[in-house]
Amino acid sequence: MDLKEKLRLKKVYSEMPEQQLLDMLSADEHEYQEGAYELLLEEAKRRGIEEELDKIRKNQEEKKRIQLEKPDRFIQIFETYNQADIAFLKSILKANGIKFIVENENYNSIRPLTGVPMKLKVSDSQLEKAKELLKDFKGSQFGQGQVDP
Repeated sequence: MDLKEKLRLKKVYSEMPEQQLLDMLSADEHEYQEGAYELLLEEAKRRGIEEELDKIRKNQEEKKRIQLEKPDRFIQIFETYNQADIAFLKSILKANGIKFIVENENYNSIRPLTGVPMKLKVSDSQLEKAKELLKDFKGSQFGQGQVDP
């Protein structure tokens, strides 16, 4: 960051309301251009609001810890008897970092002709993203299966 940009940011930060400054400081410092986060910290120190910032950071750490401890819940979005459909959908989900499981995926190879459908389930935290990725695969392309709306 050049001197002109540094001075501009210092002025902007000094004119910000305290809450806005704290909100910006509560974000991940990697979201800012090089040197900008340090200028935010300098402004917080100048105003004497480091204590409030520490409280915000502790809250964020607690939220992250709780999120990490929370087990995934999986929700069914697709059901089929066709192994090729499942393989195709799995490749899409894997490529996009979606957590998923397939119930009964190998059951029909162990007990053929049992008529047990495979059930594709995705993590509830990624449900909307998965549905968006798979929305075009309803109907004829997956004649035996259906992506739940």
